Amino acid sequence: MKLNLGACDRKIDGFLSVDICPPADVITDLAKKWPWENSSVDAVKAYQVAEHIADSIHFMNELHRVCKAGAQIEMEVPSATHGAGAFQDPTHKSFWTMNT
Repeated sequence: MKLNLGACDRKIDGFLSVDICPPADVITDLAKKWPWENSSVDAVKAYQVAEHIADSIHFMNELHRVCKAGAQIEMEVPSATHGAGAFQDPTHKSFWTMNT
């Protein structure tokens, strides 16, 4: 299984789109326990989603829990050290740097 987290209406071939509201394939709140079994996910794309989750440790723990060993993870967040973008969006709940 391959997941496109925080997809909104962005479809990626071969990936299930996941978001908190339609039109995603899977509607779920990533701030809560994720609905996938342990070690069931082969790949994750998480573009501009992790910063919207207040508990970054929960997000990373769930990511680790659901991914198989060797799963490919692509994650992108706005950098809190390079420009104001991380702080300009009032829906951002956690802030990330290269050292996070």
